[in-house]
Amino acid sequence: MLERFVWPKNPKYNNSNADETVDHVLRNARVPLFCTIDDNVSDDFKFNGKLGPMKQLFIRSYGHWVTLNNLMNFDSITIGVDGSRLSVPDLFSFLRHWRTGGSPPIDVSIPAF
Repeated sequence: MLERFVWPKNPKYNNSNADETVDHVLRNARVPLFCTIDDNVSDDFKFNGKLGPMKQLFIRSYGHWVTLNNLMNFDSITIGVDGSRLSVPDLFSFLRHWRTGGSPPIDVSIPAF
């Protein structure tokens, strides 16, 4: 089991398999401390699995694929998502879900639009 996982964006490398790679990492990486994903995926990318448990999850720069359902299925104490397409009603739905015990305790949720 990895303790930490960081997948940086490499501007010199165009990953044509990024969707498949990110999906594989999200489904199979068991990382108890923190996971950071900074690579880009296509606009059509979707992830429908569960992620975690872990202490920190950061999806940097290319978090356009994160949905309300993803947020509810991420088992992480700290969640940071940059470039999200989540709406304000989505965030309110997530907060209601979280307050009723539907998600693990969260210290920080930082969706950046």
